[in-house]
Amino acid sequence: MEKQKNIPIWRAGMLFLIAFALSLVLQTGNVFAEEVPQGSYAIRDEKGNVTLTFTFTGYATDDMGRDYFANVESYTSHAIVNGELRIPTTIYYDPNGNNGNGNNGNGNNQDNKDDSNTEDTPTGVYVKVRGILRRAFNGCTTLNSLLLPDTITYIGQEAFANCTGLSSIQTYYNDYMSENSSNDQKSPAGGYIAAEEIEYRAFFGCNALTGITLGEKVRGQGGVQTVQNEAFMGCSNLNSVEIGSTVTWIEGGAFADCQSLDGLTNGVKVTNNPLYFVNNGILYYRESNNSNVLLLCPAGTQSGILTEFPENVTQIRNEAFYGCRGLSSITIPNTVRTIGDKAFYNCSGLGNVTIPNSVTSIGAEVFRNCSSGLCIICQGGSTAERYAITNNITRSVECTVKFYNTETKQTIEKKVMSGETVDPPVGWERAGYVLRWTDDFNSGTVITSNRTISTVWKKLYTVTFRDTANNRESVVTGVEEGTEAATPNWTKKGYRLAWSTENYKRVNSDLTVDAVWLISMTDDTNQSDDSGQKKGDQITVGNIIYKISSITDKRVRVMGLVNKSVTTLTIPNTISYGGRTYSVTCINANAFRGNGSLKKITFGTKLRSIEHYAFYNCSKLQKVVINSKNLVNVSNYAFKKTKTSLKVYVPTRGLISSYRSLLLDGGMSRTAKVVKKP
Repeated sequence: MEKQKNIPIWRAGMLFLIAFALSLVLQTGNVFAEEVPQGSYAIRDEKGNVTLTFTFTGYATDDMGRDYFANVESYTSHAIVNGELRIPTTIYYDPNGNNGNGNNGNGNNQDNKDDSNTEDTPTGVYVKVRGILRRAFNGCTTLNSLLLPDTITYIGQEAFANCTGLSSIQTYYNDYMSENSSNDQKSPAGGYIAAEEIEYRAFFGCNALTGITLGEKVRGQGGVQTVQNEAFMGCSNLNSVEIGSTVTWIEGGAFADCQSLDGLTNGVKVTNNPLYFVNNGILYYRESNNSNVLLLCPAGTQSGILTEFPENVTQIRNEAFYGCRGLSSITIPNTVRTIGDKAFYNCSGLGNVTIPNSVTSIGAEVFRNCSSGLCIICQGGSTAERYAITNNITRSVECTVKFYNTETKQTIEKKVMSGETVDPPVGWERAGYVLRWTDDFNSGTVITSNRTISTVWKKLYTVTFRDTANNRESVVTGVEEGTEAATPNWTKKGYRLAWSTENYKRVNSDLTVDAVWLISMTDDTNQSDDSGQKKGDQITVGNIIYKISSITDKRVRVMGLVNKSVTTLTIPNTISYGGRTYSVTCINANAFRGNGSLKKITFGTKLRSIEHYAFYNCSKLQKVVINSKNLVNVSNYAFKKTKTSLKVYVPTRGLISSYRSLLLDGGMSRTAKVVKKP
């Protein structure tokens, strides 16, 4: 008898596994013996017409245990029945090549099995539909109504873009094995979407849509989570958006340029979602650090001038104000750090934007296609100023001027645009003192940068001029420390007037100054002409008051004006009076002191001297033209407290240096310019 061979245990085990696997293949028609199906797979209607094509992906697992599912790739006109498109919940996939239709699809449902196949063993399986691929229905103008199964997890880029007739979107639930669409459980009518992710421009330009709800699935398990940028951009008739409880992220520009969407008429609503809120018609997103992101100002909102925002807004998202043509002015809060790309794109009515120093990042094309007169109001050296310069946008730089009271330690801050003036605080007083400011600041000073200006308290003194010989006196009160007291114009025939001390020229205490009469050896004190005019007489020619300095030399000096409100003044070379012609050689002390109107003065060719305080505190004086080549004296404080931007024109280039020195001695600001006359 032949001896039998024993089979090793490991070989027996292998044979068992092979037999088991073969039995599975025979039962399922090889469906599970393959990898994720490759290529496109079409389904047909009851007449055999291809309606939709699908591809398969395998990055998720469905509740039937399969690691792949179907995605709508494209369509034919047979998929649209009377303007309606119904995406199936599942499709019947037959790996043996039998074409079929989607379960719950348009038309009668079929199981995709070959009618000639009489075997009871199925040759395919149902695969859930989970996605709509990029541009699947782009530009389908015959589509009016869309039914989406709640198995859909994403709607791809531009999937329904430019479907201009699409006016209704509904989400439905139907058990994947159901054979009848009448079993659908539908969401409310309108624009109800429950897909977890709506990608870039998925519904761009769908002009027939009037409302969108980012809602939950019909069964209440999940819903919309993410809406990518420009998903509903340019839907011109969209007038309402509701954000449901499942939404966790909406990118900038998701609803940009929707011209019928008006935030002030309750166009945007948030339902049971703590991440989002609406304030004054504008949609915000709450970040985990308690800061707020300005997400959307609906394009149809007639915002006008926008200055009020919730607290702690730190970011303006991309395309947040895209197409807001009703926005004319906005003051961005000083908590904002970032302004995203195209934030104010196509805001054609926007005239000015105030951007604070807190903004450190400004995106690309932020103000593209805005008003040609757009002006960015910002501070010097800020990110906003650099952005305006780089992008050739008009800017108005805001300067901060801080006034500091050295006596009370109080600081008052004022804002002023570069190139303008600012008034100092009022009510700052100190008994026995007059208020001055550092850097010779006055109300006419032009501000060009941020500045801190401190008080300078100047003590006030009393100077008494006394003429004992003639029993008279003149008391000058309120003489500012370090300045010259104005002397009386006393005369005495045959004498000239001098004083017992020159301390009155720079007063640092109360003092009494006595008159000293000296016999005149040179002055023509007794002079008079045949018309009766004599030295010391005041005469008026035009708007100018003169005083005769000399009869023999025929000289006069300017004493002041009749009408002090003029803004432009020309001092002539000579004047004619009483049949005589006098040369105008001097501007008397205090002649124009404190004149707040004079902006420009032109001196004649005969001028030789400008005496002390002549133009002191002429706060608006900005241009001086000197025609004389013989100016030899400009006394103390003659041009003190005039504009720091004062410009002086002299007759020749060779006089610039000497005249500048004279004018500086007379108190002109060192920032003033002395140039040759053009």
